[in-house]
Amino acid sequence: MSVHTDYANLANRLIAAYAHQCLAASRAQRSLRARSHHDKSFMQSLLRLSSVLLQYKSPQATDAVLDAIDLASVYAGVERRESSAGSDSSLQYDDFLVQELLHYFKHSFFRWVTKPQCPQCQASGDNIVGAGARPFSASHNPDQVSVVEMYHCTTCSLPVEFARINNPLSLLRTREGRCGEWVNCFLLILHAVIPQPNRLRYVWNHEDHVWCEYYSYGLQRWVHLDPCEACFDEPHLYANNWGKKMSFVIGFNDYYAIDLSDKYIPASAQIDKLSVVSSLKTVTSIVDHINLEKVREFFTSDETMRTLTAASASNNTIQANEELLLHLYNSIILPYNRERKLVVGSAKPSKTSTAAIGRQTGTSEWTRARGEDGS
Repeated sequence: MSVHTDYANLANRLIAAYAHQCLAASRAQRSLRARSHHDKSFMQSLLRLSSVLLQYKSPQATDAVLDAIDLASVYAGVERRESSAGSDSSLQYDDFLVQELLHYFKHSFFRWVTKPQCPQCQASGDNIVGAGARPFSASHNPDQVSVVEMYHCTTCSLPVEFARINNPLSLLRTREGRCGEWVNCFLLILHAVIPQPNRLRYVWNHEDHVWCEYYSYGLQRWVHLDPCEACFDEPHLYANNWGKKMSFVIGFNDYYAIDLSDKYIPASAQIDKLSVVSSLKTVTSIVDHINLEKVREFFTSDETMRTLTAASASNNTIQANEELLLHLYNSIILPYNRERKLVVGSAKPSKTSTAAIGRQTGTSEWTRARGEDGS
């Protein structure tokens, strides 16, 4: 056995031991406790989103997406983008596919709703007046409606309702909504065409916006995507273009959650974080809790259990356990630690098509009220 092999084996044993410590910590962690009402609300939001990507993974969802979208149009657009790219472009085929899906989704597939249309006169302007909201009360809720917004058409004197749908499969049928519905449906489509594990991420902003990211093999990093604006790789869109002030931005992929605030919020757009939570340690503890739970889930998955059972039958349990710990380290622990250590401003946006100032989805009154009109 060579010295190199000895060192390699030693390195693997040390890595496996570290991964085992992380696994032990995940099994020993206690339930989170909030120190204040604000902390509790923040914690509940993050815990609710910790497994948000699971809803996009069923074979039924993939089949529904492929039936719903115009694949011929999308792939024709991909070919045009690829053929017009310069030879020095670091973008790969997947990047052109994502860019084309953003364009197709915004301009040909989904519709923005500030106010719902009246079913009789079909208008959705000043004639539609808000009248509050009510919880969805029916026992059967296949669309996963969270709340029903209520309006009144002054022209027709009719009540008008807008159900906020959370089932992404249902959104393939309705094809309308605001940023929550847009991202929910777009991620479903994106997962159908880019099904590799841990390449998609749901991104949540405390100030009432959501978007997504995907891992680009060509750019070798996570890339910002906003389907509402058809934006690719513009992480400072919200701060520098919309003029949006923000406190926290948290991302959720298959294997971990991560605080992305430094990536998206320059100092000029930063809201005092302590106006949102009682302590910055609160956010760290919530993210750490989610990630330790992800470690535990990863190691207790059906696939892992089958591997250990097979190894036990062949008396290779120790070796199999070490290999699984190395897999855990390389799949979750190492990528998270690497990304967490990225410095502020490390994102390098590519050339983009954003020209207009301010948010382009929603009415001018709506974007102005949200502080997203670029003023």
